[in-house]
Amino acid sequence: MQSRQKEYKIKTDGTPVTPSVKKDSVINITNTSVRKNTVFSRIPVAVKNITLDIFDNGTIDGDSISVYYNNKLLVSSRKLSEKPITVSLLLDDKAVQHEIVLFAHNLGSIPPNTALIVVKAGDKRYELYSSASLTENAVLVLEYKPK
Repeated sequence: MQSRQKEYKIKTDGTPVTPSVKKDSVINITNTSVRKNTVFSRIPVAVKNITLDIFDNGTIDGDSISVYYNNKLLVSSRKLSEKPITVSLLLDDKAVQHEIVLFAHNLGSIPPNTALIVVKAGDKRYELYSSASLTENAVLVLEYKPK
């Protein structure tokens, strides 16, 4: 039985040569600022405690997202389904605007990446629909105005 060994190219100084990677084969998924941010809804809220339930919209087709709140990662690379991804937020009462960014990691089998977001803010309930792509993030803006 013959054992197979990987062959590595060695530089003249004795260090291994790192294989090159084509630029288009690597996607930097941690940098949301490369994509265009498109606001799909603005909601006035009077309470600081907000709950988001995020579902796949329509057919469950393998859409995967990350969720950011004011540039902080809250949910990383989760698949959307008929079961909600639940996010609880405590809004900073010093800020008026709060951004929730939905970052699409893929388009599923039926592009674009779509989600149903149910927002619960006190006794208010909103059903919103978002659409994101590999070039565009979906942004929900919460406008905090306490009573």
